[in-house]
Amino acid sequence: MAPAALPLTFAGPPGWAVLGVVGLGTLLWYGATRERAPAVPRTETDTQTKTCDRPWTVRVHAQGNDCGGTSSSTIGAPPIVKTSAPVTRAEGIALSNATWALLNKRQQAIRVQSKTKLERYINSNPPLGQRSFPASDRSGGKRMDIDNYGCSPNFLA
Repeated sequence: MAPAALPLTFAGPPGWAVLGVVGLGTLLWYGATRERAPAVPRTETDTQTKTCDRPWTVRVHAQGNDCGGTSSSTIGAPPIVKTSAPVTRAEGIALSNATWALLNKRQQAIRVQSKTKLERYINSNPPLGQRSFPASDRSGGKRMDIDNYGCSPNFLA
């Protein structure tokens, strides 16, 4: 019920009637909007139970104009895609190292700070989604990115 309607309780019986109408209207509105809400698949954080169809996926890649120009400016190891359990921290760090190994020495030198922040992020139990870590030389969009998706959070163990 709206907190603004509470002063009506001090108005005596007429205020109580108005308060009752406001309360009833709030309940009816809540019920109507709740029935119209789209069905969202429920997910369990228990790795033994998975009730949505989306696989757990993690992708780590380096980006910037030093990684191939504007048309193909991404270097990265193949993503991890799992259907039975979330991606572990060790797998995430290994993916980061695999992407790192694809970079040349100059590209690595620019992204040392980015890689450190990315691995710290993996170890922090991050929420699902995308995250970018800018390089020390930000010109040309140089950075390391992580894409982290699934039915429940990755990197829990």
